[in-house]
Amino acid sequence: MDKIKVMIFEPPMCCASGLCGPNIDPSLIEIQNTINKIKNEFKGFVDVARIDMAMNFNVFLDNWDVFEKINKQGINALPITKVNGSIVAEKNYPDFETLKNEIEKELSK
Repeated sequence: MDKIKVMIFEPPMCCASGLCGPNIDPSLIEIQNTINKIKNEFKGFVDVARIDMAMNFNVFLDNWDVFEKINKQGINALPITKVNGSIVAEKNYPDFETLKNEIEKELSK
C-alpha cells in the first residue's frame, strides 16, 4: 500500500515552519502539534508536507485545484489541506480529529 499523502498549502511565511519572529500565530503551533500527532498515530503510513507559497510556488502550480482557489479567492483561501489529492480543509488548518478521520477514510479504501 502506498503512503497517504497530506499536503498543507500555506501562505508565504518568513521561514519553513512560520514559528519564528516575535509574534507567532497560535494556529501554526497547533498545526505543527497536529502533524506530530498524525505522524505518531500513523507511523510509516503517512507523509505530511507543509508547502509555503513563497518557497515552493511550483508545487502550487502543479496543484491546479489549489492554484484555482487562490486565483478566485486570493491569499485568504489559504491554508488549504489535501489528503491523497482531495481538498479536505480550506481557509483554516484542520484539527487532529478531522485530519485523522480523513486519513482513516483513505486507509480503509
